[in-house]
Amino acid sequence: MEELLIFVPFFLLVILGTLAVVNASRNERKKMLAKAAATGARNVVFATHVDGLGIGYGTNCDLYLFDNQIVIVPKIGVKFVLDLSKIRAAEYKTERELIEKSKSVVGGGAMIGTLLVPGLGTIVGGMSGIGTKKKKGALNCYMILNYENSSGELAGVTFLNNLNVRELSRFVDDINLLLTTQNRVISL
Repeated sequence: MEELLIFVPFFLLVILGTLAVVNASRNERKKMLAKAAATGARNVVFATHVDGLGIGYGTNCDLYLFDNQIVIVPKIGVKFVLDLSKIRAAEYKTERELIEKSKSVVGGGAMIGTLLVPGLGTIVGGMSGIGTKKKKGALNCYMILNYENSSGELAGVTFLNNLNVRELSRFVDDINLLLTTQNRVISL
């Protein structure tokens, strides 16, 4: 009976802490949506930079989707603008999907099929010949944007978001919806 009296307050603290974190996340999301609406953005998502922008792994970023561009705002005081007309692929992938498709990691900007995945070596931890090994721990979720850079070459940027996977997936879906509904001509 004494053991129960010790664990009940502990579990109550855990539950209250969890509720506080969920409430703080909702409030932060509401602020982001209000800021996005004020700027005319269609959608906004928070993500952590993995590779592709030259700002370092783990930099927190807000990504705003507009009708004609994505604005990436890292928490370090710079801003990146990616025109939708330059985007060649917008994908949402789990770490498991990336590992299964790659099987062998070649380096930081590895190709998986037709998708350029900057930071793939970092994502899979430098493993090669992964085979059927199972990774333990949290399932990481990534957004990969492939685009034509100013030199006309295929480039990419990879972001990580495990806090709100549904919002990340929705953001990618919104990008792809805009890409398919815009009257685009791709020169070959």
